Amino acid sequence: MKTKFLLILTLIFVITTQSYASQPNDCLAKAETQLELNKCANIGYEEVDAELNRVYTLIKKAYQDDKSFLNKLKLAQEAWIKLRDADFSMMFPDADKLGYYGSVFPTCANGFKTQLTLERVAFLKKWLIGSEEGDACSGSLKNEESVKEALGE
Repeated sequence: MKTKFLLILTLIFVITTQSYASQPNDCLAKAETQLELNKCANIGYEEVDAELNRVYTLIKKAYQDDKSFLNKLKLAQEAWIKLRDADFSMMFPDADKLGYYGSVFPTCANGFKTQLTLERVAFLKKWLIGSEEGDACSGSLKNEESVKEALGE
């Protein structure tokens, strides 16, 4: 069972971000107790959450002239946070009961939150990648060149 959790955590950490890739893997390689595994899972979640905030900030910069979009982005992000929390409560309905899920719970909880956050990061990155020129269904996505220009690339 510990091997399965280690494999899942390793996969989650590898997917997170390139700039932090070595720290969680180092943590997992050194972890010998459940407490240490829990700590590694928390590090992984914090890193993915930081990536989410980085992407969100870059989107705000790239689209700073589109106030309507920025208002909708903020509303969407607030709604996503509520959905993330509701999904977490659905997955672990007894999280508030101390010890209910055992000592592995912090690892599982952070792994689940990491997964949800990674999905959100991937979704939001569309606004940093931009759309192809002429894409009639791109909605609020700027074209690739406009995004690069706005970000000073």
